[in-house]
Amino acid sequence: MGGGNGQKSKMARERNLEKNKGAKGSQLETNKKAMSIQIFLQHC
Repeated sequence: MGGGNGQKSKMARERNLEKNKGAKGSQLETNKKAMSIQIFLQHC
């Protein structure tokens, strides 16, 4: 059972990558919303 920890850390890394991808995606969405609000305010 020597290889258990390596497998765990690999899974943890992959999970963290998925979390980071999600955060980046939502950051882009937030930026898009902010941009559209700024454009809207400039046109008023």
